[in-house]
Amino acid sequence: MLKSVIKKTSLLSKLPVTTVKVKRKLSDFNHLDFIWGLRAPIEIYHPIIKLIQEHETLRTTY
Repeated sequence: MLKSVIKKTSLLSKLPVTTVKVKRKLSDFNHLDFIWGLRAPIEIYHPIIKLIQEHETLRTTY
């Protein structure tokens, strides 16, 4: 597990500064929950859409 944490941290640090980075702890989630999980829209997709909308607003005001 420690190895995967180090790998994620190093990957995040290599992303460009302009990349939106959000870290969330999703308890009891696995790869199938992203598709079939009942909590997926609330815990994953709605926050992503909100971030996109906020950044679109910022981008169009410049």
